[in-house]
Amino acid sequence: NTSYNAGFNKILNYSNYTYASPTKGNQINSWNYSLGASRKLAIGTTITPSLLVNNTGLFESFPYIGNSTLVNHGAATLRVSQPLLLGLGAKYNTAALRTAEYSLSAIENQYIFQASSILSQTFKSYIQYIGAYQSLLIQLQTEATITKSIADINRLIEQDAMPAAEMAILQAQLYNQKATRKLAQIKLTATRNALGANMGLEESDITNLALPDTIFPINDAG
Repeated sequence: NTSYNAGFNKILNYSNYTYASPTKGNQINSWNYSLGASRKLAIGTTITPSLLVNNTGLFESFPYIGNSTLVNHGAATLRVSQPLLLGLGAKYNTAALRTAEYSLSAIENQYIFQASSILSQTFKSYIQYIGAYQSLLIQLQTEATITKSIADINRLIEQDAMPAAEMAILQAQLYNQKATRKLAQIKLTATRNALGANMGLEESDITNLALPDTIFPINDAG
């Protein structure tokens, strides 16, 4: 066994046999129980403790059970084995252990790399989410400014203080601005979905993801 962290290998044996004794009319029954465990250490040493119990019974007047004599005895042993290789076989016997350590280290490094990649991508997605939100706020403010200008100029036109041709120009600007604002809203939704996906959120949670109320915190002291 080369699995050094698997504990002991359990060994349990049981046997029973019956035979007629040389004395006519008697029967002998014998039961043997053995229980042991074996473990191979990382340095190749194998330790095997075991316990043997024997129960022997002599039954008279076979096949009828009359007087009987029972004899019980037990024995405990401890065996230690060490391979006689160069350096006690430490390099050979610890090869599997070193391989497991290298595999564990590789898995840990891969996990750290993946976690760092996810964290980096999530950070970028959050920055893009903030940028899309700030861009939408600017487009909404611009649209509101044009709408207010149209209302002001419309009053001037009604008072014959400005030609009506000015209104057509502002109406065209407002139409273009609404289209730009809709694109900004689409981009905000896309960046929100990307951020939620990188965070591992469910679709319903992504839809309810809050808008960023401030920009990403920056260390003022730096």
